Amino acid sequence: MKGGQFFGGHGMGRDNQLKTAAGLSKLWDAAPLNRTRAGSPQATYRHRRGALHLMIQPGIAEEVLRNEVLRDQGLMSRMLIAWPTSRIGQRLIEDSDVEVQKRHRAEKRLATFQARVSALLHRPPPSHDDPLELAPRLLPLSTEARALLIQFANKIEGAQCPNGELAHITGFASKAAEQAARIAGVLAVFDDPEARELPLRAMQCGVKLSAWYVAEAQRLMDAGPVDETLAQAQLLLDWLKPRLSGQPFDKRMIVSPGPAKIRDSKTVERLLVVLVQYRHIRPLPLGTVVGGHVTSHSWELCAYE
Repeated sequence: MKGGQFFGGHGMGRDNQLKTAAGLSKLWDAAPLNRTRAGSPQATYRHRRGALHLMIQPGIAEEVLRNEVLRDQGLMSRMLIAWPTSRIGQRLIEDSDVEVQKRHRAEKRLATFQARVSALLHRPPPSHDDPLELAPRLLPLSTEARALLIQFANKIEGAQCPNGELAHITGFASKAAEQAARIAGVLAVFDDPEARELPLRAMQCGVKLSAWYVAEAQRLMDAGPVDETLAQAQLLLDWLKPRLSGQPFDKRMIVSPGPAKIRDSKTVERLLVVLVQYRHIRPLPLGTVVGGHVTSHSWELCAYE
């Protein structure tokens, strides 16, 4: 699902955020869901299961991550968040023998994965008398898997103490062990649909993946929300460096060909003031010649840049 539709929809409007987040959190906890409609008795739904996968653009992601309602309610702590580095500009098409072989191997693995998913989806779901109520079997942990999970849980717990490396993401970190068990359970059943016990290997993979998500949450929360003006100023600075380093420039040289997000005169003026304030650029004397014209306002990148 597109994250923009989800976070920009009615359910995530200012008046409905808390209700929606609480409802999704209840679903994650496998708690009964209540629905109340005018003119109808309250309905209670039990034994429901759900999955949520959202892909959102960086700008929307920053707004979501700094949303105090979603963080305080606990919805963000229940999500496995990943923010990979963009590969735009590196997605080159190669037809060498090595690359062709790599693609063929990848296609075979993907076909194997798709076949397994299809087979699992065609299995009749375990249910109660009501086919809409699932009744999945219990998957107890093996002795080795349980020992590893306890070791992981204790390690994460210790890192949440005051001044600990995970003290600022206790909401997410507190659920890391449960996330590891959930992931391990999925991997165990994916590997063997008839599994009656969660083996050590599945738990090792679950712990490794959960630890990666903890590190990703730590990285994103450590970065903190970025001030929009500073983000735009950095965008302008990154644009200036390769194009106008070592030469004077004026506003006209930025407004038209500059970054699309800041291509208006007032925004450029505001951002140039910020770059001067942080000593990334410096103003030049009145009457400096820029592009063959005498200008009243011009700048240059500072030498150490």
